[in-house]
Amino acid sequence: HVEHLAHLLQVEELYQTLDPDDETLETNPPSDVNSLDRNAEALLDRISGVLFTAHYHQLTSNDLEEAVRIGCQWGVKLDVNFDVFERLLVFARGYHLIKKKRRRWQNFYREETVELPEFHRLVIAFKVKHDKRMKDVFRPNVVYFKMFKNIPESDLEVLLPGSTVKLSLFDRGKILLPTISGAAITAYKIFRGVMLVTLATMTAIWNWVILIAVLSGYVIRSVFTYLSTRNKYQLGLTQSLYLKNLDNNMGVIYRLFNEAEEQELCETLLVYCIMWRHQTPISENELLEKTIEVLHTFTEQKVQFDIHDALGKLARIELATVDSRANWQAIPIEAAEAQLTLYWSQQLEKGNSLLKLQQLFSPDLP
Repeated sequence: HVEHLAHLLQVEELYQTLDPDDETLETNPPSDVNSLDRNAEALLDRISGVLFTAHYHQLTSNDLEEAVRIGCQWGVKLDVNFDVFERLLVFARGYHLIKKKRRRWQNFYREETVELPEFHRLVIAFKVKHDKRMKDVFRPNVVYFKMFKNIPESDLEVLLPGSTVKLSLFDRGKILLPTISGAAITAYKIFRGVMLVTLATMTAIWNWVILIAVLSGYVIRSVFTYLSTRNKYQLGLTQSLYLKNLDNNMGVIYRLFNEAEEQELCETLLVYCIMWRHQTPISENELLEKTIEVLHTFTEQKVQFDIHDALGKLARIELATVDSRANWQAIPIEAAEAQLTLYWSQQLEKGNSLLKLQQLFSPDLP
């Protein structure tokens, strides 16, 4: 806990001049752009490490492009512009399959069920360029963090900033074909009437005005139908984001540090307890098998486990030893308590910030 607290304090200091929710930055933005860029790079590097500790994996540019391609086959089609980002990082955890239903004209609109991958947790970190298209939505020189839950891979493009709704040919056809055909038929009838009236009267100018007014009405109706269809899709996207959004900006950082600390604590305690109950030295491979077996017993799922990370922490805190044959053994409970107490005192002595915390919350401690 002390290790993660020290790390969190450093990240908070870095993010102080990069937080888009900071009210002071709106009225008095920093002028040193180069310093902001360096802080942003350092911040993203540190957050990437925290995400790795919390067992997130980073999606590559190929993964993102594939997700956008898959998303184009489902429902709303979006136009994603990756050029608006100065930095874009996407991390995911909990990759599993879900079932979704759809209807396609290729299948004569019969309902079909397909399996699609879904991310249990998704984190997006980005910094936008100085772009006219983004200036009213996102600010440059700051770093945004977004966290979502239960996101199908086909919906990933919806979460990327700068995405705009792109109507399908079918939707465009529903708007344009009735309008064009109706306008053509009406124009033909009115034009025929106007020509007949023109031959018989001198008030033909008013008939031409009527023709132009009717055609203008069809054009205006077409535009409003297009805007209504697009707004309907945009409302669906907004509702989806509202329901699946977990946190933003500094709240994402706090949540990630909490998840990373919990992951490290749980995996370290689990491996220690398995070694302690085994009593005799045990190899790393055998320890990994027993750990996965225990997790499967409680969760009924096959879980991937980073045994190297857990053993590394136990060795660093000196709660376990390894012999010349690479067999591991946990130290006794009483010795572990004493070692943790010593380690806690050593960590509190590191750094002025932690000493200040110690004096603030526990002024009577030596």
